[in-house]
Amino acid sequence: MHSGNCVRTNSAVFQPKEKPWIKMDDSTTEKIIEAVNNCPSGALSFYKNEN
Repeated sequence: MHSGNCVRTNSAVFQPKEKPWIKMDDSTTEKIIEAVNNCPSGALSFYKNEN
């Protein structure tokens, strides 16, 4: 299920009408992590590299 929270809070990254629909280079890591953490469906996840 798609709630639309990610699109409303970070539309520069999450563009469901585009392919690919996630454009990570258009935002900060922190804003992307915030959007993923606020996803009510749990459909989004991330992996953070430890450098």
